[in-house]
Amino acid sequence: MSLIGKTAIVTGGSRGLGFNIAKKLSEVGCNVSLLARSEDVMRQEVLPQLTTKFDDQKHNCYRVDLSDRDELSQLHRLSVFKEKIDILINCAGITHNKLLIQTHPDEIDNIITTNLTSSIVLSKLVARKMLSQKSGHIINISSALANKPISGTVVYTATKQALIGLTKSLAVELGGKGIQCNAVLPGFLKDTLIGQSVNESLFKELLTNGHKLQLDDISDSVLFLLNSKAITGQCLTLDKGFSLI
Repeated sequence: MSLIGKTAIVTGGSRGLGFNIAKKLSEVGCNVSLLARSEDVMRQEVLPQLTTKFDDQKHNCYRVDLSDRDELSQLHRLSVFKEKIDILINCAGITHNKLLIQTHPDEIDNIITTNLTSSIVLSKLVARKMLSQKSGHIINISSALANKPISGTVVYTATKQALIGLTKSLAVELGGKGIQCNAVLPGFLKDTLIGQSVNESLFKELLTNGHKLQLDDISDSVLFLLNSKAITGQCLTLDKGFSLI
């Protein structure tokens, strides 16, 4: 299926995996809209790296703090939600490396709002558009930790497990209406916040075949799901066998 001319929204698109996914989407012809807190980074560093080689291809960015419930309640006012939306990638996420008994309630709320609440709110917004179009893709970026937790990531892991529930429930609600909803569960990536919190010895332990998991591995799986008409309600794990250890 060609993605040329499709409109995609990517949260957390100013860095790491979100940026990599946005770049891949632009390379296959999508018009990409980024949602993140760092507007200067998006405009000065990210947008210039997105491909514009296709006819009428354009990209945009919106400064949004997805940890702020007040801002979430006003998302519908953004111009991007008044246009056709073909793809939503819920990639924004934050983590910490702290035992639950040491975690302040404000930290808990911040992680839950950013990782989970924002994905629910955004899915609701785009689902309305997609229902009228009778087509669309929603992909939630969960985590391999949802299947195999490690110490110090209780709240993060809880939100990522909840994203699996969101994915499957939404796939049921939107099933038969032309809308597909899937999740990708990445393992540890050095270029992400959760990957940076993992010590080097664990990374070496996870190298089951000598290949370090790369951002492109995850982004390519997103493109795979977007190019399939038969897959919905599924959770694709890419963790180099971490969840089997």
